[in-house]
Amino acid sequence: MVKKSTKNQVVSSKLQFVSDTLGDVGAIVRTRLVTITEHTKTFPGWVKSRPATFTKWRKEDKKKKKYRSFRLQKKIKPEPRYIPTSFGLLKDSIKFLYSNKKLFLTILFIHATIYTIFLRGAAPFSISAIQESIRSVGGNTGDLSGTAATIGAVLASSTVQRNPVVTTLSVILMSLVYIWAIRQVHAKKSIKARDAYYQGMTPLIPALLILVVASLQLIPFAAASFVYSVARAGQLFANGFEDLSIFIVALLVTLLSFYWLTSTIIAFYIVTLPGMWPMRALKSAKQTIKFQRFTVFKRILALPIIIGISYLIFLLVIIRVFPSNTYLAIEVLQLLLLPLIHTYLYKLYRSFL
Repeated sequence: MVKKSTKNQVVSSKLQFVSDTLGDVGAIVRTRLVTITEHTKTFPGWVKSRPATFTKWRKEDKKKKKYRSFRLQKKIKPEPRYIPTSFGLLKDSIKFLYSNKKLFLTILFIHATIYTIFLRGAAPFSISAIQESIRSVGGNTGDLSGTAATIGAVLASSTVQRNPVVTTLSVILMSLVYIWAIRQVHAKKSIKARDAYYQGMTPLIPALLILVVASLQLIPFAAASFVYSVARAGQLFANGFEDLSIFIVALLVTLLSFYWLTSTIIAFYIVTLPGMWPMRALKSAKQTIKFQRFTVFKRILALPIIIGISYLIFLLVIIRVFPSNTYLAIEVLQLLLLPLIHTYLYKLYRSFL
C-alpha cells in the first residue's frame, strides 16, 4: 500500500508539472497573439503615416550642413570653436605632465626598466669612431658639414641591433598605457602607475585594427614615393618638366594619404574608450573633426616639425658637450617624448569635444 501511494504521488506531481508547464506556454501564446493583433490593427495607420514622416525627414535633412570630399561645392563655415595653437598645445602638455610628474615618472621608470632589460643593446659605434671616419675622408668635425655628417651617422646607427617588430609592439603597448593614464587624470581620477599597466592595455586589439587602417591609408604615399624615387634614380625623365609633373602627382597622392590619416589618428584615441569598436571610432573621429580637418592636419604636422628641430638641436649640444653619452641621451629623450606626444594629441582631440 505504501508503494502504491508513493507511485500515485509521483504520478500526480508529474501531471501537475505538465499542467503548470502547459499553462505557462498557453499564457505566453495568448500574450503573443494579443501583441500580434494590436500590431495588425495599427499597421495600416503606420503605413499611411510613412509619406508624411519621409517628407518631414527630407525637410530636416536639407537644413543640415553637408559636405562631400573632393567635390566642388559651396564652402561650409565650421562652428565657432577655440582650438589651441600648436605651441599652446605643447605648452599645456608640458604643464600637464609636470603637474602630474609623480605618476608619469613612475610609469616612465617602469618603461625604462623594461626597455633596458628587453630592448636595449650595446651602442653600435662610438662617437669618436664616427668622427675619426669623417676625418679620414677629408672632413672636419668642427665645421658645419662635419657636424651634420656626425649627426646623420648617429641617427642612422641609433636603430642598429634592435628588433623592429618587438620595438614597435612595445611602443604600441606603452602608448596605450600613457593614453589610459592621461584620460584618467583628465577626468580628475586618482590612479596609480600599476593601474595604467593593468588596465591600459585592454583595448590592444581595437588599437591594432586602427593601426592596420592607418597602414592601408599610407599605401598611396608609399607607392608614389617608390615610383618617383625609382624613376628619378633610373633617369627616366626626359626633361625637367616631366620631373616636375611626376613630382606634383606624387605630392597630391601623398596629400590624399595624409587627408585620410588625419581622422585615423584621432580615432586611435577614441578607440581606447571602454566598449568602443574600431569602425565606430573611425566614424566618430570623422564626425568629430568635420569641417576642421585641415586645422587638425596643421596641428598634427606641427608636432613632428617642432620635435624634429628640437631633436637636432639637442643632438648638436650633446655631441659637442658630452659626446661619449650621445646614445644614452638619445634613448632617454625617446622615452621622454612618448608621453609628450600622446598628451599633445590627446589634448588636440579633447579640444573638439
